[in-house]
Amino acid sequence: MKFLEQTILLLDNKERDDFVLDLKKNRNNRKDVELFLLLSKNPNAKAAEVVRKLYSTSNMNAYHSLRKRLMLLLTGFISMRSMQASISGEEYAPGLLAVARFMIEKTQFDIASFYLKKAEKAALKNENYDILENVYNLQIAYAQEFNSNLDQLLKKWRQNQEKYLLRQKLDIAYAVIRKQLSDARRHGDILDPDQVIHTVFREFDISVHEANNPSFMFRIVSFTRSAIVSSKGYYVMEPMLLRIYTRLKKTRSFGRKDELIELGFVYMIAHVLYRNRKFQEAIEWVNRMNEVLHPVQFRTSVYYAKYIQLRAAISGFSGKNKEAIEVISKTLRGNNRHILYEERLNMQLNLAVYYFQATEYRKALSQLRSFGHTDGFLEGKMGKEWRFKKNMIELIVLYELHEEDLALQRIRSIEKYFQKFLEHPAYLRASLFLGFIKRVIHSPTTIPTPQFAEEVVEARMGWEEHREDIQAITFFCWLKSKMLKRPYYEVLIETMHTRPQ
Repeated sequence: MKFLEQTILLLDNKERDDFVLDLKKNRNNRKDVELFLLLSKNPNAKAAEVVRKLYSTSNMNAYHSLRKRLMLLLTGFISMRSMQASISGEEYAPGLLAVARFMIEKTQFDIASFYLKKAEKAALKNENYDILENVYNLQIAYAQEFNSNLDQLLKKWRQNQEKYLLRQKLDIAYAVIRKQLSDARRHGDILDPDQVIHTVFREFDISVHEANNPSFMFRIVSFTRSAIVSSKGYYVMEPMLLRIYTRLKKTRSFGRKDELIELGFVYMIAHVLYRNRKFQEAIEWVNRMNEVLHPVQFRTSVYYAKYIQLRAAISGFSGKNKEAIEVISKTLRGNNRHILYEERLNMQLNLAVYYFQATEYRKALSQLRSFGHTDGFLEGKMGKEWRFKKNMIELIVLYELHEEDLALQRIRSIEKYFQKFLEHPAYLRASLFLGFIKRVIHSPTTIPTPQFAEEVVEARMGWEEHREDIQAITFFCWLKSKMLKRPYYEVLIETMHTRPQ
């Protein structure tokens, strides 16, 4: 996919509507609007196909010129949007600093001093030590023109220097930790994140006291979590998250400006406990999410949708499937404009699962086909693993609806499209699972036999260890229900709450 199409995919619905309105202000840009809408609907469309829809004759030169013009207009729109959004945000300080420099060039030192003080205040609020470095350097350089106390300025500069150098050291350590975890993820390995962080901190001489920075530690655990999630090693994350969060709370490191960061920590702890099947502990942390931010701020935060989905998921795995359906359905029907498009897609997919668990297969299939976009578009938004999960759920739903031929077609398309994906160490068992589904379709009478059960055990498809991924369990429970000739949801709940001895 080319850069223009990739950029369009990153826009949310409101941004797309606003961009189209901007284009329509210029009556000469009707072709730009047409091209934008075509690529929004089908970002994977072939150039020849798009040209046929745009022009009466094949005109590739005009098409490529139109693409360049649209990319320029889109870049300008995004730039202006970013500037407008930054006025009251973290990037406010750089703008004030630029104005101060302009005033110094014009020898308007009173005005320059005013803007530098505002830039200092904004930078201090957001811990922009690099901006403060520039502010103090200018204040010191023009101390006489500003009638400032040089000694006080030098004291502030030295204090900021310590923080600035520490932030640089932490940023470098973060980059090294990211690389080590990325290498592990690429090779399908699971590293001990505590050991990685300890080694890097020792190498860069970072003390625990220096690391008691909520923003920095949140970056570390967020990236570590993304690396661990890909290998399904949630059991590795749980003690690390709890230890770091507990330390930050004990040292009272979370200030008022860190409330959203603390909410992020609480969410990650709730989520990792849920993925490790500690549902009672998980719901306690989910409830804590309500306590970190003011209710109005919480409902408009990026974590509100995650909170809703965790509540529903825990209900679904605690025998309260009807409650899970109600929670997600109510949220999707509501006017929650702050919920990101990607989170809505997750909710729709999860709702299909809850309908499946309720044996409402028609509703589940309808939900899976209600996204309004191709699988290619959805993959661009949500990733290949998400598309794979959606296709697998649809496959099983088709089987339960006695659409065996369609189910087999879906298996063939999955095996073809996800061939490389299924070769990754983390997804080898998914390939084996597909093979077992074929057996269920072709030879249903052999599934409840001891021979089939032995084959499943030999394929290591079970969950003897408590470290088994919860999503793998949900899929395998369907196979297990066929082996035991029992209702799927009954088997699922029983399995989820069976802890190894």
